[in-house]
Amino acid sequence: MDAGVGRILILLLMLLGCAGPTPKLPTPDGIAPIATGEPTPPSGDPLLRNRISKGLAYGGRLWLTGGSGALVSFGLSDGSRQMHFADQVVDLAASDRGLWVLRSTALRPSADYPGAAGGTYVVSSWTGSSFRDSPPFNLPEMPLAVIANGPAPLVLSPHTLLSQISDRGNWRQRPLHGELRGSFLAPPVVLGMGDLVYIGHNRGEWGGGLQVLNLATDIVSEVDQRDGRGLCDGPLNGDCDPVTGLVPATDEPGCIVASVGLIHMDAHGRILKICSRKVSTLFEKIHTEEWNGRSIETSEPFYGLTAAKPRGFWAVAPGTLYRFEGKTPTSLSLPNPTQLGGLWINRDQPGLLILYTEVNRAVSLSGVTPLLIPLE
Repeated sequence: MDAGVGRILILLLMLLGCAGPTPKLPTPDGIAPIATGEPTPPSGDPLLRNRISKGLAYGGRLWLTGGSGALVSFGLSDGSRQMHFADQVVDLAASDRGLWVLRSTALRPSADYPGAAGGTYVVSSWTGSSFRDSPPFNLPEMPLAVIANGPAPLVLSPHTLLSQISDRGNWRQRPLHGELRGSFLAPPVVLGMGDLVYIGHNRGEWGGGLQVLNLATDIVSEVDQRDGRGLCDGPLNGDCDPVTGLVPATDEPGCIVASVGLIHMDAHGRILKICSRKVSTLFEKIHTEEWNGRSIETSEPFYGLTAAKPRGFWAVAPGTLYRFEGKTPTSLSLPNPTQLGGLWINRDQPGLLILYTEVNRAVSLSGVTPLLIPLE
């Protein structure tokens, strides 16, 4: 068997919890436990399938979107499912001020490549029982993300920042100095830190990297550090490193923490600290295998971060959840998941939900990977 394929199979077995049984916490009504050793994943959501690209908890519900462009929510207490939009959802974001969904109402076909080249869009805000649309706006390109940064949402596109400028929600467009990379997999991971917005991209085997937008100047900059001459030398190489998570560094104000994760033939990942433009490796777990008389190194891929209370942060890798309060983390093996509708989830750790998605299959050989979602 090819060594890379073997490593992928090992990681997938870890994800399915084959290392041994783990006691389970009680699950809410409507969420049935999966039998130990179940050989195949559930069928997925009727609209989203198993290709979930983003999830968040808000108002007692789990909100999910994915490659199909649908938006679906599940009750966190009873598992009840509700479909909100069947398609055309670009991104969603939430804060203590509300839940917002960026979606298209009309797309303009591209003359140069398959798909759309911009169109008409709205930001829909959740009222508690339904969505209310903002005034529409037009863009000549596909938007990337909606950001819950301040009292009203912001919208990012590769060359434009949009903000609402009146009580009626009219939009102002500001050109960016520089270009934000687009994504063909999922919305970027975004972290606002005052006037700085960090944007992490996941392009699978094509890398992704990290950019930062200064809201005071509208300047886009790269955060990239290659300490060697190798093709994929890092610690942060936009050509090779998908950025899968961003959180503030609570031990060093003004700094952030980023996760990198990829499984494609082999696996690599690390946890990084970024202070201004300086990038350092906070944690990297190396695995060494012998194959055909050679030693081959891989590293643990990380697929998301979220802040921990009262300090530190959580990071998730296939089969393992890590708690960081310093440089040496505590690791917790993930037990078999439970089933929510047609999806796999894990709620064994209070305050966290881990959802298993196949969205990364579109750009790598990763198979099933974990998506880390903080609960309210």
